[in-house]
Parts: sequence; structure tokens; C-alpha cells
Amino acid sequence: MSQFYISNDDENDVRRCNESLAFRQSITITGLNMNGQVAGFTGVVQSVAHDAKRDVGRRYKVTILDE
Repeated sequence: MSQFYISNDDENDVRRCNESLAFRQSITITGLNMNGQVAGFTGVVQSVAHDAKRDVGRRYKVTILDE
């Protein structure tokens, strides 16, 4: 299982993560890993947490079950 951040500026990524969570479908997506580096992730999203107090680009924390 991996965690990463996606930007709230990219509504498409937020939508894709929410759809993966709702329909249990695997996706491949790019985000910032916990070290702040851009990385790719593939799997089924387990959770999407929004925190408006975080810096831009880190407002959505995603947990994904890696494939």
C-alpha cells in the first residue's frame, strides 16, 4: 500500500481517484510521494483525504493498494 499527494488544481486526478475508490477499478496516476518526489502509482484507491490547510499540491492525500 502506498500514499501520495495530488493537487487540487487537477480536478481530473481527483475525479479519477474518487471513481477508482467508488468502483474498485485500478488506475495509473502520477503524484508526489511522501518524500515530495514525483512518482507513478498503479492500483485501486483505498481512500482520498482532503485537507484545505495543506500547501497547494498536497491537499489530497491518496492511499492506493499497489498492484
